[in-house]
Amino acid sequence: MVSKIGVDEQEVSINFLRKDDLAEIYVSDNTWITKLEKLCQKSPDLYKKVNETEWGSTYTFPKRLLSLRSSIVKMELTEEQKRERAERLKNLNSK
Repeated sequence: MVSKIGVDEQEVSINFLRKDDLAEIYVSDNTWITKLEKLCQKSPDLYKKVNETEWGSTYTFPKRLLSLRSSIVKMELTEEQKRERAERLKNLNSK
């Protein structure tokens, strides 16, 4: 499904009640729709699409998978590390 909403109006809303095990996420943002569709395919026992409209989709997932980070970590790699990672990616993609 491709959202008919402009980029400035696309949204992601996560809701859950303290006593519930599942969280609900409504998305009209195309990037998040793609991510959640992939998660539904990869882990159908955890992620489920429960509703779809012309404007967006609603999914459920276990609340314990939701996390917040305390900081932003920036990795600084040496040129050698960058080359090694590029080589590993190249090998993975060629399989």
